[in-house]
Amino acid sequence: MKWHGCSRVGEVTTALREERGLEGCAPELQTHVAACPQCSELVLVARALRRAREEAIPRAQPAPPDLLWWRAQLRRRNALAERAARPIGLVEKLALGIMLLWIAAWAAAQREAIADALQWWARSPHYSLFRGNINWFTGDGPSWLPAGILAATLGLLAGLATYLGWRGAGTKRQQD
Repeated sequence: MKWHGCSRVGEVTTALREERGLEGCAPELQTHVAACPQCSELVLVARALRRAREEAIPRAQPAPPDLLWWRAQLRRRNALAERAARPIGLVEKLALGIMLLWIAAWAAAQREAIADALQWWARSPHYSLFRGNINWFTGDGPSWLPAGILAATLGLLAGLATYLGWRGAGTKRQQD
């Protein structure tokens, strides 16, 4: 297929861009558009686009300016809060890593005591966890174990409460 451009496309385009359209131009240009397939397709497409634009403009309901301003302020505030929270999240992750390293170092230092406690536990059938008759404070077993479990549980609960309280306060600040 060979494409031969029409030499009068520029004139037709100029006439279409002006508000008067083809109706206000020279009669010879109107005759040319009726005869030239390329120019008639250009006019057809331009008229369809103009008609679609004229139909869409009345339906377009822009939001009120105060709502647009409020949304922009909210986006700006949220972006600032997000940027401010990044270092806090980094410090939280760093603290968690340090805590896990500390626990691992403590467990490595106490591995003999832990092994002894586990062996003692395995040798004592009357101290079964499943029977529920453990007496931690008689001196028959490792007395540091319940204190360690209690301390770990309280530490985890305090950390969880702090985390949830901090997240909840951040949510309230964003809503205000």
